[in-house]
Amino acid sequence: MGNDCDRGYKTDCCCNCKLQVKINCHPSNVGFANGSIMTTFGFGCEAFRGMTDGSDDNQIIFSESRHGMCEMHIRKTI
Repeated sequence: MGNDCDRGYKTDCCCNCKLQVKINCHPSNVGFANGSIMTTFGFGCEAFRGMTDGSDDNQIIFSESRHGMCEMHIRKTI
């Protein structure tokens, strides 16, 4: 397949999961993540969205790397 990765598990990886989103900088941030909104500084996983107790459905998991793997993986379609 065109979106296989050898850094995850059996060609599945966070980089080919539809739950992964890029997290970009913002110019009003002080220090961490300060910069252009066009600059990606990390990646987020939306695996928790809708799975919490209802108190905060807008949680993401932050990662510095776009590669990894978890049991919530859902492969992107090309």
